[in-house]
Amino acid sequence: MDRSGEPFVRLPAIYHTSSNDTYFTVSLDIFGDGSVAGSEFETVESLGEAIENGTIVFEVPDGSRISISDLCSVDKALGITGFVFPDEVIKELDDIVAALSGRPTSLEQCSARYHEYSKSRTAESLEALRTAYARVPRHCRALVLGDMDAKDGPIRRALGLA
Repeated sequence: MDRSGEPFVRLPAIYHTSSNDTYFTVSLDIFGDGSVAGSEFETVESLGEAIENGTIVFEVPDGSRISISDLCSVDKALGITGFVFPDEVIKELDDIVAALSGRPTSLEQCSARYHEYSKSRTAESLEALRTAYARVPRHCRALVLGDMDAKDGPIRRALGLA
């Protein structure tokens, strides 16, 4: 299928083969319909399963063999430590698909719930904020309010987390 001109997000990742314990860098193109190009994974759901079962990883242990696309291979490489947890990447994949398909992302939904809570201060709006905040990937939470000075501090204070 020709997808030229269709918007997508390219996700860099590491593919782990358990058969020879080698890691390969890959680029996965995520489209608004939830499909994935650039690998054997055809959908965001199958990619999520690969993340959960360790086929797609974001960390590489010390001493591993890493193949960097068509550039080179490195034996006994220093480990790569990721800062993103697999379940948080799955949340981010959902946001990528939502953004590409014109639906609100978890950040936009959380921002809306915060502004609703700021106006009403009801228990219901606080609970809606708590639910929306939990859906935002941890590594994206500082971006929810669009204020890089305050980050997500006002939300954390409202939720009793700060």
